[in-house]
Formats: sequence, C-alpha cells, structure tokens
Amino acid sequence: MIAVRADRFKEEADAVLPDSGPIGWNRAMRHLDVEWEALDAVHIHAGIWRSQLYYYALRRRSPKAAWVIHLHGSETRSGKGLHHLGLADAVLCSTPDLRRLVPSAEWLPNPVRLPDPVPPRPRDGPVVFGHFPSDRRVKGTAAILDSMRRAIRKEGAVSEVRTGVRRWTWGHADLVVGEGLPHETVLDLMRACDAIVDHLSSLGPVGLVSLEAMSLGRAAISSYDVEMYPKVCPVIHFSHADASDVFRRVLEHPDELERGGSLGRRYVQELHDAQRVAARTVGIYEEAQRSRLR
Repeated sequence: MIAVRADRFKEEADAVLPDSGPIGWNRAMRHLDVEWEALDAVHIHAGIWRSQLYYYALRRRSPKAAWVIHLHGSETRSGKGLHHLGLADAVLCSTPDLRRLVPSAEWLPNPVRLPDPVPPRPRDGPVVFGHFPSDRRVKGTAAILDSMRRAIRKEGAVSEVRTGVRRWTWGHADLVVGEGLPHETVLDLMRACDAIVDHLSSLGPVGLVSLEAMSLGRAAISSYDVEMYPKVCPVIHFSHADASDVFRRVLEHPDELERGGSLGRRYVQELHDAQRVAARTVGIYEEAQRSRLR
C-alpha cells in the first residue's frame, strides 16, 4: 500500500499489481501513474520481498517522503517480508510479539472501533464461548474443542445453527464456532457470547478477534505471548498444557469473564482507539520527515 491523501489510482493499482512473478511485479510498479515526488509518506504493509527491487527506484523518486514498513504477521514469521528494510525510515509492527523477530520495530497497535454503549452480556442460560477462526489449523480449533470436552468431561451435543455456524452444547456451557462469515455477522455473534476464544497455538499475538471482543466488553482467551505484551493486558492466557484447566476455572468462576470484559474494554480504549493510533501514525511520518531534513 502506498499511502496518499486521495485514492485516485486505486483501480489502476488493483489492475496491474497482481501481475504474477517478481519481474511482473517490478514492471507493474514502474507503470503506476503516481506523483512520487509529491508524496508525504510511503507506507508499505507486510514488508518487502527479496525480489521487489523497484522500491529502490521509488525511494530515489520520493526523496521528501517518510518511508514506513509495517509488519503484520506471517510475512515476518516466515521471513519473506524482511528484505530491504534499510529503505525504511521507520519499521512498525502491528503486534508486539513480532519484536522478537525484528527488535528494532516499533509497536503501532491495531486500531479498533469502540461501539458505544457496550452491548449487555447475556444474563441467563449457559456460559457461551465464541470462536471465529480464519483457519482452523492455524487457530487450533480442534485443540480448543478437545480442551472444552476435557474440561466438562463429556462429549456435548452439536448442531448447525446456520451456514457457517455450529454450536456445541453441554448444558451449562456452549461453544459457538463461526467460519466464513461477514464481519458484521461475527460481531453480532460476539455480542451473544460471554467470552471469545481467539487461538490455541504457537502464534504470539493478541489478534483482532480478541481486540474486537474486548471492544464489545467481552472477555478474550488466547495463547498470546505474555512476555511481549503490557502487564495490564487483560486477555486470559491459556496454553496446550493448561487449556482445559482454564476453561474449568472460568466456568466455576464466571465473574472472571465479567472482569476480563470490563478490563478489556478499558485496555482497548487506552491502546487501540483509532484516533490515537492515527495521531501516532502521523507523528511517525513527521518524525521521519524531520530526520531526513537534518
């Protein structure tokens, strides 16, 4: 992504940038009709691949622009996007766990919309957990379900609520799994939950699923990298070793879920408010431009 004030060349970029192969990508970038010299900032998402050499020409053609490389996840963990980072005035990461791989990166929290007022939690019936995997294997869906079964010590009945949504029921606890759904539908399902289970994996982030859950005042449960996050992060941590124990504990003490949702809402307000993130982003551009003029 090249950040400009108006998206006047979006259709053209969509048409030429998917050109296959490294030669095609570099050729496509050459033909983009952009006033490079007039740019204030070039914001490159998901790193730079080894073959994307035309960025060097663009760096020369935008001498006044702040260049920012923004890392988000898989491109960093795989190493594919960690080339030519010297082109950047600043390297950002959207989750702090990525700083284990790129210690020089600055954490710029993902912006999250904060609905107002906070939707009330369901008060009657079973404790409802929600899980909305983009990829079952990556998010550890099978392990989450198995941990729930071991926590409750029985299989549970399963039903298909609607296309893409299945519900496991144990009487005093339910697990709703939604896949391939529109974003607004996922948010509606979250509002009907007491807690959201993000991922049970070796991944390190507090993902957007957790952040959106907390923005709604719902507790989030995840196997995130505790050491890389602020101590005040209220996401309930679990791992493969203790997942069933954590589920058993929060079922026995549901006030922990209520507290996690309340603290989570405050955490998102303080760190992930869109206005604050936007202001910090502009500040990074301005700091980079000042350093280039020295």
